[in-house]
Amino acid sequence: MDGNDVGVEEKEAQRSTAFSRLKPLCLELLELLNNPYKHSSVLPELLQFLQSSAPDDLQPFFDIQLCQHILMLAQTSDQLE
Repeated sequence: MDGNDVGVEEKEAQRSTAFSRLKPLCLELLELLNNPYKHSSVLPELLQFLQSSAPDDLQPFFDIQLCQHILMLAQTSDQLE
């Protein structure tokens, strides 16, 4: 195993950790969407998570969200035509 493999494995481990921390926050946000009067500390927790995470670790999540939003915009524009 060379140095590049270790770097790639370390990056994947960091992204996996970020995902495991982000998933319950996203589930809590969905719950909040369905029950907006529920008391929840998810927003401050999400802010702290985003501030403390490296941008490279979060990039795949932003890419996925951007793709979903582009698809929704495309679908909406198709419906307006």
